[in-house]
Amino acid sequence: DISFYGSYSGYRIGPDQYKIRLTINGKSKTQDLLVQRDPRVEIKDRDSRAHQQLMSDLYKQINDLHSSIKKSRNVREQIQKMNSELEDKDDVKDLLEAGKKAIQMIDEWEGNVVQTKMETFQDVVNFLNRLNSHMIHLLGSIDASDPPLTQGQLNRYTDLSEEWYSYKKRLDNIMNNEVSSYNEFYRLSGLPVIIIPK
Repeated sequence: DISFYGSYSGYRIGPDQYKIRLTINGKSKTQDLLVQRDPRVEIKDRDSRAHQQLMSDLYKQINDLHSSIKKSRNVREQIQKMNSELEDKDDVKDLLEAGKKAIQMIDEWEGNVVQTKMETFQDVVNFLNRLNSHMIHLLGSIDASDPPLTQGQLNRYTDLSEEWYSYKKRLDNIMNNEVSSYNEFYRLSGLPVIIIPK
């Protein structure tokens, strides 16, 4: 579970022709849907398309970030479980140390992209927001405004995208270095894949 201030609800679709599908108990019904522009607001097509594209790109990055958090947590849990199974063995010191280092690196990475101390939405006043909250806030801000995009929205998107790219590379490095090192120590230890408890 990832607690943060904001919403997973996505964003509003822009004016266009869509197909919608309702599926209940394995039966589907599809229908055309035309979303029209608000006639009271004068918006150029190119501005509407740019607005939708930026929200789509940002939403994909948020999903990628959250998938990466789940992946890192899964890897950390596997290492923790294996280390706890092996902590009584004398001949696997290097393996245990490699596991501790990988866990430390994953924890540090995660603490930069998501506020791990938050337990409820009210904790937003107690702890600093991290990257995922900033991205979700920007998506909500863009979604709540009409096109065209402001220069501030574009600049903030660029900043957050660059920050996410940097953290994504860092996680890849952790998986390719620290976690791979742990796997190599495990392979060299000659331990069985399944450890039968005594």
